[in-house]
Amino acid sequence: KILNHRFARSEDGYIAVAGMAYGNDQGAGFLAIIEPKGTSQRIVRTEPYVPYAITFASDGNIWAAGRENDSTGSDRMLADYPMIRRFDRNGRLLGGLFSRTTFSTQRAPAEGSVLVSSPDRIGWLVPAAHRYLEFSLNGAKISDYSLDIPQPEIRGIALCENNTLWVSTHRSGQSMVNSLDRGLGALTERFSLKPFGFLYGCSRNTLVATSDWGEI
Repeated sequence: KILNHRFARSEDGYIAVAGMAYGNDQGAGFLAIIEPKGTSQRIVRTEPYVPYAITFASDGNIWAAGRENDSTGSDRMLADYPMIRRFDRNGRLLGGLFSRTTFSTQRAPAEGSVLVSSPDRIGWLVPAAHRYLEFSLNGAKISDYSLDIPQPEIRGIALCENNTLWVSTHRSGQSMVNSLDRGLGALTERFSLKPFGFLYGCSRNTLVATSDWGEI
């Protein structure tokens, strides 16, 4: 089972895929890493941790945002586990950060979240907690913004090379692309992708998106 934002590609062609694998009425979280030519892959069992979003950092390491499940499959809301974990290209765990107890929300905040990267940082949009956070490549928190965006309205995000954050939302039958005003700590509407659109990412400082019925 692979959902949106559980797929990432590095600049040099490595592919990472995260999700859940099921068998005999049981499930387990996994991280798969595929080499550029596709000739080999490594699959790492991450259970009880389940990655919900992944991205490649500019140094080649893989960042994941996820949750730990208890025996009933529920999020361990009161447990003090790291929600973000970093892996190298062999799937070896390099460490974790950002405790689950940091969020007071009742639902699993990593669900529906998105990780993005720029040359010097990682961005993490957490709609369930109405927050956007940034971390340096060594895991230090750079910034933390409160952004009131209901999760179902998000249609993609992008963090450009100049660290401009863009968020596409869909309201009242129209897709709008917003940018983060870091001074105000709020999103500002910039332009529309009429009537529908999805923001896929940023190539250096150029946005890549679809509008209408799939035109890029």
